[in-house]
Amino acid sequence: LDQLVRCLQRGNDWARPAVAERLVELLAEVDQDGREAVLGALRAAVGNKSPEVRILAAGTLAAEGDSRATKALAAQLKDGTDEVRDACAAALASLGEAAIPATVFALGDRNPKARARAAALLGELGANATGDPPAELVDGLQRAAGDSDEAVRQAALASLEALDLDLPEDDA
Repeated sequence: LDQLVRCLQRGNDWARPAVAERLVELLAEVDQDGREAVLGALRAAVGNKSPEVRILAAGTLAAEGDSRATKALAAQLKDGTDEVRDACAAALASLGEAAIPATVFALGDRNPKARARAAALLGELGANATGDPPAELVDGLQRAAGDSDEAVRQAALASLEALDLDLPEDDA
């Protein structure tokens, strides 16, 4: 197991996807300590050089309900590969309310695509929240509605509207 984890982190680019797949297979075979090691390796693999590995890691972490992966997943909302961004957003959505703090934090990313994706995702997370959407989510979306980037503003406003929340007042 340790060798597989090291190979995933520092192995040859061509071997990483196969190593990641083997680690996922091992989840069903290892004890709790081994499971924690595999999940830890997959959380780190969300930032791997290989898009295939990043996608596999995101999907597996979501399937396993690993809420400790939210920061790593939210950090990849700015990934240069659409499929990776989609996989990470889907993983965050499946983790539900546990993903809200990391997704709100992503609203502060320098990358406007990451901010727009986070704003849209917060609408989905808020819609699926038990009870009213958390104040942190509402505050984040209201701040994002004033973002310097048009796509971020539109995503935030659409999320606020979908959640039937108050839109921020114009300062004019």
